[in-house]
Amino acid sequence: MEKGRKKGAEELEGLMGGLKLTEEERKALKGAWLSEVREAGRPAQAVGKLFSTKSGFAEGMAQALGKIWCPVKGIRCKDLGDNLFLFTFLQPGGKKRAITEGP
Repeated sequence: MEKGRKKGAEELEGLMGGLKLTEEERKALKGAWLSEVREAGRPAQAVGKLFSTKSGFAEGMAQALGKIWCPVKGIRCKDLGDNLFLFTFLQPGGKKRAITEGP
């Protein structure tokens, strides 16, 4: 079973290696967190996808990822269906950390 997981991970890495952002997309991403300006007083948010055949658990991800991305105040996580999640960052810099450092 371990060989099957390793092979699947290698295949996924190979597929992801071909993904590239355009210069316009890079500028949009950088601008999204560099300004740290929030619209109408709202906290920063991002949508993430869990690449798994099993369904993710929003509360568990909020607890685990919140300790990494926003260790003081944490994050909120809302299940959007189809393993898509809306992350709300409860402290400044959390979104930047999530995007640059990943999970």
